[in-house]
Amino acid sequence: TARLEAEPLQIDSGMFIFGGLNSSYVPINNSKIFNYSTNSWLSISATNIPTARTQPGLVWTGNKVVLYGGTNASNAVENNGKIYTPSPTDSWTTLPTTSAPQFDSYRTVGVYLNSKAYFFGTALTDAGTSRFVGKYFDLDTNSWSATYTTSTNAPTAFPATSSILSISNSEFLF
Repeated sequence: TARLEAEPLQIDSGMFIFGGLNSSYVPINNSKIFNYSTNSWLSISATNIPTARTQPGLVWTGNKVVLYGGTNASNAVENNGKIYTPSPTDSWTTLPTTSAPQFDSYRTVGVYLNSKAYFFGTALTDAGTSRFVGKYFDLDTNSWSATYTTSTNAPTAFPATSSILSISNSEFLF
């Protein structure tokens, strides 16, 4: 299915694609995996799949895809996520919502490092200005924790950022 604003993610067997907009500019919630070896698209389970959205943050853990955030059909930010396990279960699991990030940005970006899925976006302050916000999901403890994004060295708000790169065991490049 042709789509706009879908999120691609490199995984071991190929490329994982989630969501995006259909030809009528309505968010969709199906996923596919393009297998480089067979040059073919594989459908994945629709059971418990995340709601239709564009621009979620995606990270590959080496054996799972963690999805968080994005924008739904009402143009509202989705502050929830799921874990997709390709093999052997082809299944989606809901992330806990306790202490999960509360972004106001339409795009969420993510990176995986040291058994943690880091997600970044922006959130409004009490003064009505946007600030940079980040949290990580620890796959070992199945819980959310805050990152240090309130320091004077943190980036300013970035609603249009489209990528993030882990450049060491403890540093990110936006």
